[in-house]
Amino acid sequence: MNKFTIIVIIALLGMAIVLIDNKLSGKKQVVLNGTKATMTTKQMMYIVVFGALATVVGFFEIPIGFIGVKLDLSEVIILIAFYVIGFKNVSYVIVLRSIIRILLPSKTAAESDIFWKLLGEVIAIFASYLIITSYIVTKKICRVNEKPLIYAVPTEHKKIKRILYILGPILSALLLTIGMTIFHTIVTMPLYLSGNQHLTIFSLLRDPNYANQNILTIIKTILTMFGLVNVIKGVFSPLIFLTVKPQIEKIIMW
Repeated sequence: MNKFTIIVIIALLGMAIVLIDNKLSGKKQVVLNGTKATMTTKQMMYIVVFGALATVVGFFEIPIGFIGVKLDLSEVIILIAFYVIGFKNVSYVIVLRSIIRILLPSKTAAESDIFWKLLGEVIAIFASYLIITSYIVTKKICRVNEKPLIYAVPTEHKKIKRILYILGPILSALLLTIGMTIFHTIVTMPLYLSGNQHLTIFSLLRDPNYANQNILTIIKTILTMFGLVNVIKGVFSPLIFLTVKPQIEKIIMW
């Protein structure tokens, strides 16, 4: 699949997502400071651009931990997209990124199995929402009120509170590590250990063939395999986002 085809797919998928949503919701306008303004084209542009950026950044992976676990920083793009276009539209970006990656050729033998490829994207979507949630919680704790930049009125730049640089990475790393460990414990590891025979940990533990398995052992294995990559991603994604955030604001609000 050549680069031109990939670009066309990204553009068409982005447009389709927004147009379908507009058709289903019947909302083609948003209210901005009491004035109705059509946002469809602008939203579509940002969704396509951020979807493409998240996909491209995701290509650059750093091997960490065991069994080929790799770190990518596409969540930085997801956080930027959330800051610029809001929760609803960043959801389209997350879905668009996954659709594109599913359509792209597999890079490894494991990815050639469509079931595991789809599960990998479910995991990636869940991780994205965990990081977004951690940022929302951090803003609430630090009493930071901000609207998506596409809806915000141009104002003087506000300096980022220092506490965000500390609390943001800590909450992100904790939520990502805990959330992904729970998901892997309940779904991923039972599937992996049983060769796709058990969809959840509950059915696996009832199977006498896996009597030697218990939740603590599985959690320990998951933390050994994925703990480091989740902590690193959880720390660096918000740190990089907060570092570039003032520049993003200047570019968008210019």
